[in-house]
Amino acid sequence: MNLILHRTPLVILEAKSPEVMAWDLGYHHAKRGRPFDPKGAADPEAYKKGYEGAGGPAHPKEHYTRDMFRRLPDIARDAMSKHVDPADSRNASFLANPDSPAEHAPKWHQWGITTHTKMFGVYHNKDVTRMLQKWGVKDKVDQHMAQEIDGEPKRDLIQAGIALHDLGKFTHRRYEPQDDGSWKTGFGEHEVRSGELIRDPEFAATLKRDYSFTDNQVEYVAKCAELHFELGILRNKAKSAGGWSINFVNSPQFDQDATDLMGQHPDMALEMGLLYLGDSMAKTNIRIDADSDDEIEAQHADVQQQIDQRLAALPDSHKFDPKLINAAKQLPVNMAAARRYFQLWANSQPPVRSSLRTLDPQAQQAQQARPSQEQLQAVAKGLSGKQRGVLKSIFKGVGRTDDLAFELDTDRAGALRHVRALEKKGLIDVTSGWDYKGSREVTFDVSDHGNDVGQWMADYATRADAEMKAIKDKHAARRAARRAQEGR
Repeated sequence: MNLILHRTPLVILEAKSPEVMAWDLGYHHAKRGRPFDPKGAADPEAYKKGYEGAGGPAHPKEHYTRDMFRRLPDIARDAMSKHVDPADSRNASFLANPDSPAEHAPKWHQWGITTHTKMFGVYHNKDVTRMLQKWGVKDKVDQHMAQEIDGEPKRDLIQAGIALHDLGKFTHRRYEPQDDGSWKTGFGEHEVRSGELIRDPEFAATLKRDYSFTDNQVEYVAKCAELHFELGILRNKAKSAGGWSINFVNSPQFDQDATDLMGQHPDMALEMGLLYLGDSMAKTNIRIDADSDDEIEAQHADVQQQIDQRLAALPDSHKFDPKLINAAKQLPVNMAAARRYFQLWANSQPPVRSSLRTLDPQAQQAQQARPSQEQLQAVAKGLSGKQRGVLKSIFKGVGRTDDLAFELDTDRAGALRHVRALEKKGLIDVTSGWDYKGSREVTFDVSDHGNDVGQWMADYATRADAEMKAIKDKHAARRAARRAQEGR
């Protein structure tokens, strides 16, 4: 029973060839408004194409999900301008700072709506992949998500659904009066509103224009947003009926409820599970390692102490609600529910009869074009020790400057300098902000190239640890032999 913070191991997301990495770097520089500079690019011509491609009216397919996450604050503000009444005084703080944690059900969310969404994307691409592998269902999930809708695989389209899944929270916030005269904020049926907003002709036209989406692809993205909370609704019903617990998840009643839910949306059954799992993990980065309800309760005091310590270290602008302990304690139950849900789904699917590589020629080609270990080693060894530490921390799920400074035990400006250095190398994507002295936060994630380099670093560290352990064991054996000879 251990309390775990930032538990997000490194997982390679997608292998990139040197040509694609150069294209990605050129696109990355152009989108940041940087001058044309192909130095360090493995393929200068590919860099040029990427740089020029970033200036076009349409965004290349390879980058549409990443770009959508970057544009999310603007998308949110545009939607709010059309649906939120500025004359209502209760909306003033929300309109001024829609990503404030205080405006987003702080008892259950550590971050504001926009940052939560970006963290959802991070956890979906890292921890969810790891958990599916651990639970023995990843092959079937991969085979299903490789299916294409008008030439685009579901595994990519679901990312757009993640980026837009909480769009309805920006436009249809509810106010519930309390006995003391105050108002409680609610987001009931926000998932339905998200689907409606995505299907809105004007918004759908934007997706088609900027990302070349087809009608079928827009509908799939809308369904992902609309159905992402279905298991959450099941959870809330269980709470009303007597409690949401690991004991309930292990009961025949949960199996029946989950099976009925899959039957209601058979074409989206897997996606509902994937979205629920990632959404649950993105509510907080405080983790409790527990397999039973008793183990969860036994760690209550330790979790509260950890929360108090973190709150004391954070500036007032980034403090979260101490009641977040409720979300931390609910997460192990959500994880257990997701595990059982995926098991039930996998049992209903036919066996995987061929490998993903056979089913997906593009995946096979990408694997064959994977950067060499020598290329990755050269990039990794070109980083300073601090830069390697920042890259590792971001892999663990640290997605904001203040959290990164806390993780590294350094000042905010110092952390930002290392972030900027990694961004220039194309290893990190800064998703919003860039202000060293102001109050704006900077959020970021690891790029695909950064994942490749980071994977090499992780493998190297594992080998180094194993070699060091072998040396220590060898010396320990020698000392034991000498003591035995000396009769000690």
